[in-house]
Parts: sequence; structure tokens; C-alpha cells
Amino acid sequence: MLCFHLPEDFVKDAAGRIKHFVASLFEGRPIALIARGPNAVLAAARALPHFSGLESYAFDEGFQNYRDFLNRPNSLEISYQLRKDNSDRFAYDHEIPFFYVPWKGLLGPDIPDLVKATKARGTWEGVMNGDWETRGP
Repeated sequence: MLCFHLPEDFVKDAAGRIKHFVASLFEGRPIALIARGPNAVLAAARALPHFSGLESYAFDEGFQNYRDFLNRPNSLEISYQLRKDNSDRFAYDHEIPFFYVPWKGLLGPDIPDLVKATKARGTWEGVMNGDWETRGP
């Protein structure tokens, strides 16, 4: 079992743990990587180019690229409205979580670049947008 905590750069740390785990247990064997949820998908995508035996991967309920964080079809306009109280905060508070900020993901390769760096076959299900809603691939 992998244990994930929130270090300063948790995506990089989680990707490193995945790489170490796979290398120690499956070196020289065919690998299929499955990740579900936004954090797991980000970490697995970051680790993709580092697996020599990776044959396939499947991602579910994650962001397909970093622009998807900003694609907020339901809450973007609402988020710019001034309010007297915070009673309906959920309707407009769909910002990028604070723990993604130290990761500096926008300064490195985007998720499609990481996917292109592997020869493995992959599939996406339930791609997320900035409102944290899923849609088909």
C-alpha cells in the first residue's frame, strides 16, 4: 500500500513514490497503471514517462490538461459576483486547491506532453473540469 501525505510538492512526491514502488516490485515485467481521482491522476501522469515496461494506463476522474483547472462552465461567472454573506459559498468557490500551488505544474510539461512521452496505450474516463465535474473523454 502506498501512503500519501501532503508535503510541499505532493504531486512530485507521489509520482516519486509510484516510480519507486513499481521499480522495486515490477522491474522487467509488463506494467498497467490505473489511477482514479484528481490527485492520483496528476501523480500517475507525472510518473508515466519513467516506466520502461509500461504497456497501458487508465485514468479516471482527473484533469486531462492543466487548462481544465480553469475551465469552469458553471461557476466562473458566479465567482466574480460580490456577495454580502458566504452562505452559498459552494456555488462559486471552485478554485484550484492550495496544495497544488507549490507543485508549479504550469511551469513544466502539461499532461498531454507527459502522455506523449510514453509508448503505452492509454484510456481516459471521466475527465474533470474546473467545477470538479466529470464528463466523458
